[in-house]
Amino acid sequence: MNPVLKFCRFLGDGLFTIRDYETWKPRRKMYDPAFNRGYLKTLVPMFEKCVNKLLDQLRPLADGRTEVPMKKHLSDAATDVISKVAFASDFSDVCQIKLAGLRNITVVEGKVDSLIQYVFVGVQKSLNNPLYKYFHPYEAEGYREAIRALRSIGRECIQMRIKALDNGEEVPNDILTCILKVASADETAHIETLVDDFLTFYVAGQETTANTLSFAVILVHQHPEVLERLLAEIDEVLGSRTSVTAEDLEKLRYTEQTLVGPMCQLPQYFDNPSTFNPSRFDPENKRPSPFVFYPFGVGHRACIGRHFAMVCDRMEAKLVLCRLLQTFRLTFPSDYKLSVMERTSRQPRDNMLCTLLPR
Repeated sequence: MNPVLKFCRFLGDGLFTIRDYETWKPRRKMYDPAFNRGYLKTLVPMFEKCVNKLLDQLRPLADGRTEVPMKKHLSDAATDVISKVAFASDFSDVCQIKLAGLRNITVVEGKVDSLIQYVFVGVQKSLNNPLYKYFHPYEAEGYREAIRALRSIGRECIQMRIKALDNGEEVPNDILTCILKVASADETAHIETLVDDFLTFYVAGQETTANTLSFAVILVHQHPEVLERLLAEIDEVLGSRTSVTAEDLEKLRYTEQTLVGPMCQLPQYFDNPSTFNPSRFDPENKRPSPFVFYPFGVGHRACIGRHFAMVCDRMEAKLVLCRLLQTFRLTFPSDYKLSVMERTSRQPRDNMLCTLLPR
């Protein structure tokens, strides 16, 4: 068991962490409708609203002088999307109430993604040193409090949806609704198990997209030839249009390769694997092995979110990247060096400070 879970339940028996196959299998099957490809492709208008919100936040900062923490803004956008698309909520009211009462945490900015990052720091510290909670009891209590706040947020969102269903209100057929269907079909389901699944899907959907976008934005701007080709594709597909359709996103093939590029560094399959070269993922270039890139695992317990990620997250990431580059010229300091931080996933260590100008 993860050391941090010994003193506070985080993901508990969620679909990712549960070990018993016979318990996992029926729960896994119940979630399939929420990850239907056809349904996920209807979400592009929702993505657009979230991306336009991001661009509106950045426009007042696009003066060529203001330092913009791009990692934070990309994380906020990913949080906005997963909240609305998977759980039909922006969490704002619930989060503000819950986070306002935290006593032992000073680094959280009143947003759930910041809280998740804070918890991951505690998870990593406890993994590195099983005695961490004894040597640093005050810090450990801060992480426990953060976990309790996250679970409280998830619990309240679930209870709000249950109330809506009981009142006969129309609700979307999203992940949250599927969580409740699992509960109705399982007499042993407990509210805390529902919270486990809620947080599992939320954390997985937010973190992966935010980190992918962060790496892509940095690497694209460190490789002018990639940026030039990327802008050419965006201009060819979109022209001056700011409204993007699912058909447009299908045509942004080099943009997609750019998002996959930072994830593969396998010297046994590629020459110069650490070189950022999106073209190696061109569909016309045959991969040397089917296992060169399998981010969602294989076999019976392959990630249920693979369709969500391959359709929803990938479309979201392409939309964010193409609209960001279509709207702004980003400039990073000439001496900027990408430093990678290992937590539960890989991510840029710093906040990616850059300046913006309208394009």
